[in-house]
Amino acid sequence: FAHFARKYSIVFVISDFLANDYQDEMRSLSGRYDINAVNVIDQQSLRSIGSELVHVHDAETGGRRVVDLKSALYLGKSHAQNLQQEMVESGISLMEVVEGGDCVEALIGFFRSRQRRSNDETGG
Repeated sequence: FAHFARKYSIVFVISDFLANDYQDEMRSLSGRYDINAVNVIDQQSLRSIGSELVHVHDAETGGRRVVDLKSALYLGKSHAQNLQQEMVESGISLMEVVEGGDCVEALIGFFRSRQRRSNDETGG
């Protein structure tokens, strides 16, 4: 219970967490705030991929390249596992929401899970 009592605010960080160098900032905030990471998962990454190689065009740079989607899907799974590990080590709760999914149901489930965990820790 003391873990929750010392926090000043609940913060939700909504991202796909594909950027680099965000961990230190989130760790430092987690000492003072109740930080909750909301990982937004792209629906395309959940589908099985029929073709392995595709040509992509980068709208920002104008560059073109060939991407191996089977490899990208594997890296996506690895990313999810690494993200979960990072959040656990930082004491940050992680919630996953599929793009276009029902966010309300996800939040209800998230808070119910937190309540159960709190009750288990405090015996209430």
